[in-house]
Amino acid sequence: MTSCLLLIDVQEGFITEETKHVIPRIEELLKNERFDHVAATRFINSENSPYRNILNWNKLVESPETDLHPAVCKAADAIFEKDVYTAVSGALLKYLSKNSIDELFIAGIDTDCCVLKTAADLFEKNIRPKVLAYYSASNGGRKSHDAALCVLHRLVGKDNVIDNTF
Repeated sequence: MTSCLLLIDVQEGFITEETKHVIPRIEELLKNERFDHVAATRFINSENSPYRNILNWNKLVESPETDLHPAVCKAADAIFEKDVYTAVSGALLKYLSKNSIDELFIAGIDTDCCVLKTAADLFEKNIRPKVLAYYSASNGGRKSHDAALCVLHRLVGKDNVIDNTF
C-alpha cells in the first residue's frame, strides 16, 4: 500500500491559541516518516471570495498569513493552493492517481471546515479518507472540533476517524 498524509491549511494565519497545540503533534508525526508521501494545502482568500463577500472575513490574503508552517513546507512533496474549503481538486486527484496512493490520511486546520469538507468530498469520490483527529484542530475551539468529529463519524464512518496518536 502507498500512503499519503494530506495536511490541510497548516498556515501561519490559522495557527492561533485554539490550534497551536497541534503544531508539535504534526511536527512529531512528520519526524516519524510513516508516510510514503506528504502533501499539503495552502488556503488563499482570493478577491471576491464568499469568505470576503458573505462572511466579511478578510484574512489569509497574503504572506505571512498564507505561509505554510516551516515543518510542513519541508516535508511536503506537493503543495496545492486552494480558495475554497475543500482540498479535492483535479490536481489533487491526479497526484493521488499518479502516485498510486491507496491509503490517505488527513489532518490539519480547521477540523469543522476544510478538514471535514475535504474528507466528505474524498468519500464521494470513492476515496477512503482517514481523518487523524489528534493532529487536527479548529479555530472554533474544542466544541467545534468535537462537533466536526461527530459529523465525520456519520459522514465517512467511525472507523475512518482515528482519535488516538498515530
